[in-house]
Amino acid sequence: MNNSSDYINGKSTNQSDHIEIMSSSNYEIRVSAASNLTGEGATIDIGTVTVTPTQGNIGGESQGTINLSPTALSLADNTLVQSNSGDIKRSFNIEYHVSGGEEYLNKPTGTYSTLITYTILMP
Repeated sequence: MNNSSDYINGKSTNQSDHIEIMSSSNYEIRVSAASNLTGEGATIDIGTVTVTPTQGNIGGESQGTINLSPTALSLADNTLVQSNSGDIKRSFNIEYHVSGGEEYLNKPTGTYSTLITYTILMP
C-alpha cells in the first residue's frame, strides 16, 4: 500500500503462467493459505486477499469446459479451477488482489506474508 488510492481501492499484482498442469482426465485446482498475513507484530485477515485465475499462455483450445472461480483466500481449500476434461499442458495466470480498507489501517509498515498452497486433484 503506497498511497490513499491503494487503501481505498486495494491493490493487485498479476502472475503470468503461475500454475502449469498436465492431466489425463478431469481435474480441479484448489487454493488455501497457511495463516493470516503476518508482519512485524501484526496480522491482516487473509480473507482480504482475492485470487482470480485466467487462462494462461500455455495450452490451446480445451476439449471440455474449464470453470474459473475467483475466490477469497482462507485457511480451508477453495476451488479455483475445474475442468471436465484432461489437458496435455495448460497454464493459468493468477491475479492477487488485496482489498485495502480499514483492515490495512494502523498496521506497522513492512512486508506481510503467508504460505499459499495450490493443490491439483484428479477425481
